[in-house]
Amino acid sequence: GVVEQNGEGDLPCLHTPIDCHSAGGMDQTICRRASQIRLYKQHAKDATGPVFARHVGDRLYRGEYFVLQTDAHMTFTLGWDEGIIQQFKATNNEYAVLSTYPTEVEGSLDAHGQSKRKTTPVMCKTEFLGSGLVRHGSAQEIYPMFGPSPVLHPFWAAGFSFARGHFALRVPYDCCLPMLFQGEEIEVAVRAWTHGYDFYAPRSSVAFHPYNRKSKPHMFWENSNRHRGEAQASAGRAARKIHMASGGGASDRNGDGSGTGSEVDNRLRYGLGTKRSAEDFFQVFGLDIQSKKVTKNLCAWSGSGNMHRELTAHMRPDKRGIDYTAWWEHEGR
Repeated sequence: GVVEQNGEGDLPCLHTPIDCHSAGGMDQTICRRASQIRLYKQHAKDATGPVFARHVGDRLYRGEYFVLQTDAHMTFTLGWDEGIIQQFKATNNEYAVLSTYPTEVEGSLDAHGQSKRKTTPVMCKTEFLGSGLVRHGSAQEIYPMFGPSPVLHPFWAAGFSFARGHFALRVPYDCCLPMLFQGEEIEVAVRAWTHGYDFYAPRSSVAFHPYNRKSKPHMFWENSNRHRGEAQASAGRAARKIHMASGGGASDRNGDGSGTGSEVDNRLRYGLGTKRSAEDFFQVFGLDIQSKKVTKNLCAWSGSGNMHRELTAHMRPDKRGIDYTAWWEHEGR
């Protein structure tokens, strides 16, 4: 599934040097795989941010066994698909989500399309925003230490996320968060965690991102004048929904106050799960919602591998996620 938000003069996402119907055209990967590609086009001037675009992307899902979400402008290693599937299997966790901020592409690939990097980027830095949501800092590069297994870490990244296909069904992007950017990832992370999913940094990077481009692409916030107040409203809705602001709490599983009809349907579809609570997520990973402070050194905990060792020791017997009840008991809660 491809969501294309192009402006005037931009090349189409499915552009090929040779027309697919011309001589030699079918030798091109896009032409050969055309029947497997689903494309949604929206003009850049109508873009309202990544959440709606990714919501559309989720709606292009058609039951595939695995689902990958990725930013544009990414460069993948040769054989990345087989590699990431093997890494997923190495977690021994049906509810694993391999997700992180990819490493800078410059200097990352050799002449054969293979990664030159020996480290993996772990997400552990975060800070509170005025909305009550959090914004993550750059990933910390560490050396993998658990054989072929990816490394457990606390957060989820929108730019690279690989999981079983049921992730797109159980944690679909909210349809109704226009102009939201900061806070997008924690909104999905808390919802996913309460549905039983666990986040891992890939053991070996299979995709890289060009952070240092000389020519920056246009961004959706260039349309802000047409959407005044929507970013703040969306941040409030997201924060209430995952219990990071007043108006949403343990007694209001899906947050966002009261409502009827389609509003209630949306909250149920895009709300929290029932396997774990949002409050437990905050306690495990040291996010103090009242003081808006991070109370644990997450980089030391995850970067040392101790988070992985301590938590994965309590994998459920059916391999469907970590049993935090067992971990709480072990910790003496």
